[in-house]
Amino acid sequence: IGHNWRTRVGGSLVESGAYSRYLSGWRARTHERLDAPIPSRGHAMDWDDTAQEAEFRAQVRAFIKEHGSKQRLDGDGEEMMGSNAREVRERTKPWRDALVANGWIAPAWPKSYGGAGMSPKEQFILNEELAENGLSNVGGFGVMMLGPTLMIHGDDEQKAEHLGKILAGGVVWAQG
Repeated sequence: IGHNWRTRVGGSLVESGAYSRYLSGWRARTHERLDAPIPSRGHAMDWDDTAQEAEFRAQVRAFIKEHGSKQRLDGDGEEMMGSNAREVRERTKPWRDALVANGWIAPAWPKSYGGAGMSPKEQFILNEELAENGLSNVGGFGVMMLGPTLMIHGDDEQKAEHLGKILAGGVVWAQG
């Protein structure tokens, strides 16, 4: 979500910028649907940020204002279709480096492994703000799948060899 290039989804090309715009209205639509009492529980979910969450959201917005231009590419993303993946990584490296410096390249990873150790709500806030600004967390498959697997099942040598490289974007992992 929030990638600024076209992505193949369900066999068709979907411009995720349009999906990001859809998500930006998500909060209002969700409030409309979920503000009514839940029959089985008798209460509605509170979607408002706590003071701590509002402070975190402000930090994310400030970060985006300062660093967001490092990830945005020229044009509407059409140039990304068929582009060399290495070239794309090089062009988005400043954005990745800014995320890494904050630990935000891997929001769910524990701090002891270089991640942010965020709560689910903090991860939601980060992803929501990135999507609303047409930005993405460029962590990729290594951050999403391989890193967590290594943390649980890898030995100390494997963790030392791979986790830092995954965060820095020094290696790219794929599944196929």
